[in-house]
Amino acid sequence: MLTAGDQKPEFQIATAPSFLYDMNHNFLDSTYTDFATYAGQVVDYYNKGGFTAPDGQHASPSVDTIKLWGIYNEPNINNLDPAQYTNLYNQGCAGHAAPTGRFHIKVRCR
Repeated sequence: MLTAGDQKPEFQIATAPSFLYDMNHNFLDSTYTDFATYAGQVVDYYNKGGFTAPDGQHASPSVDTIKLWGIYNEPNINNLDPAQYTNLYNQGCAGHAAPTGRFHIKVRCR
């Protein structure tokens, strides 16, 4: 939920929709292209008022935009090794960049 005090809220894409995973919670698409499409749709939803998918239009009621985005803050709990996370992150950033043209990714290092 966004409030009046949230000047720069962060949206954390912490997981993907279940249809992108197999029964063991591994991505069905090892290139992460489907995840990039999903990430782009999430950005469009919040920053462009919505997106169109095969099942129709998904319109956002929000007038606020999200400027800070996180991708899988905890990759180790999502069955991803470092190489897989790097590929997912790079594809996810590509998904963010395409719809917005300008974005900020927030990375948390431990």
